[in-house]
Amino acid sequence: MATMVVAFLVIHIWASGGRRFGLESKLTVKEMQSLRPRERGRYVQELILSTLDESKPYTLSDIVEKTGLARPTVAKHLDAMSSTRQVKKTEHRLGRMSVALYARMGRVSRKEEVHRSGGRANYSLFVLEDGNEQSVCIQQKGEDEYGASVVTGAITVRFDDLKAFIEELHAYGARVVTK
Repeated sequence: MATMVVAFLVIHIWASGGRRFGLESKLTVKEMQSLRPRERGRYVQELILSTLDESKPYTLSDIVEKTGLARPTVAKHLDAMSSTRQVKKTEHRLGRMSVALYARMGRVSRKEEVHRSGGRANYSLFVLEDGNEQSVCIQQKGEDEYGASVVTGAITVRFDDLKAFIEELHAYGARVVTK
């Protein structure tokens, strides 16, 4: 069944010169697998985002069914997108069971990758736009056991709070960091 899954793809130019995927022209699973890992990741995220709605939350099973992607793939990308506030994850308890619901929130713009030479950590910096509100998101990235990039931590700060946050972070760093 997985080989029969058909997805859609439109290539848009990102402000950073990368590619952004939407949903207009078709990609088969084989075509999707032929994409470079970073492009495939973006494609999968855009495919998932295209199935989500801001007003109606969906379960992981709903999203898997709508996209035709493997459950672990969808779960991994939903976790990444919820850490960047592109997707809102809410947990609901049903007796002993817990069900996670996902809804679309904002969109990423002005993304930059920061690589520290000699360091083990890399960072993604980007602006998240959610209606009239904008935030800066910083993701710390590392590598998993296979060498794939994974988000190891993230913080999102609203534009209105950014200057005060940076000042407080600087003051805190001066108090606790020793050379």
